[in-house]
Amino acid sequence: MATALKTESYEERRVISESEAAKYCCLSLVHFRRLRRERQGPQYVRITQRRIGYRMRDLAAWIDKRLCN
Repeated sequence: MATALKTESYEERRVISESEAAKYCCLSLVHFRRLRRERQGPQYVRITQRRIGYRMRDLAAWIDKRLCN
């Protein structure tokens, strides 16, 4: 695990709130939550029982997967 921490930048590992993640993806919070419920959104981290977060690298990967030709 120590190796993974050395190769990844702080920004890639950073966890942001659900509302910040929705803004980052240019989506409304309601739509972003709907995507998570339908398991179509990016991977998320359950910080507590009631709080969800998103790693920056997971958001970037999710956006990259949605690129059109």
